[in-house]
Amino acid sequence: MREIELILREEAGIWGAWSPSVQGFYVTADSASECVSRAKKVADAELGEPANVFGHHERAVDGLVIRVASNRPGFDLRVAVAQRLEALIRYDRAQIDDDGLTHNRLGEIVCVCALPDDTVGWLAAQMDERGDGLQVAALLDNVGRPAAPDTAHFIWSAGIRVGDNIDGPTLQESGMSMETTVADYLRAMIPTRPEASTAPATEFMATRSVVLA
Repeated sequence: MREIELILREEAGIWGAWSPSVQGFYVTADSASECVSRAKKVADAELGEPANVFGHHERAVDGLVIRVASNRPGFDLRVAVAQRLEALIRYDRAQIDDDGLTHNRLGEIVCVCALPDDTVGWLAAQMDERGDGLQVAALLDNVGRPAAPDTAHFIWSAGIRVGDNIDGPTLQESGMSMETTVADYLRAMIPTRPEASTAPATEFMATRSVVLA
């Protein structure tokens, strides 16, 4: 059974869904659940085989797009990452330098709310191989260890890109692979460790991206 990552976003009361791995695939509906159901029927028909559809909900917040996987393990923890990120965007937006983040082919900054044991391969499945980019974001402590949402003071974030004619180090050149976990990826990408913090504020730690090759 083929697995399809489905990206869902609501605009003006209409839900739209597309898949970065299936060119030309797009459906609309009045609700997210109806959109997923319709997408599965279309995918089954177009692919000629049953498809397992995994939804990712997106929401735009002050120029950034927050993406949460809706039917993967750890949903509550993923939502917690999204909530911390949205709070940072709303109350301390100046911490986030858009120019230093990875943009997709439409110029958007898509932040994928991830868990430490997610993999680079899982991120890659959400990307259009013709050319795409995203930021992965996770709650870790000051040395890059998993942190509970209620005690985490750092959002670690790094970009990842795919496509032809993109300059920069590749995943392999950086000593990583599709099996590399998000926590290991972020620790490798952000070598400078901040001091531990007990302050109520959240610190956003972002860095350069690598290219999937």
